[in-house]
Amino acid sequence: MATDSIWIMVWIVRVERSALTVRIASRRVAIDQPPERHG
Repeated sequence: MATDSIWIMVWIVRVERSALTVRIASRRVAIDQPPERHG
């Protein structure tokens, strides 16, 4: 059971990291593109 909790924590960390990279990428795209197309 302990190994399962460790794997869950690792998975959560990976999901958080991927979400952070997606946010950074979306910010870069929004900065590169004009604000009219963002909406």
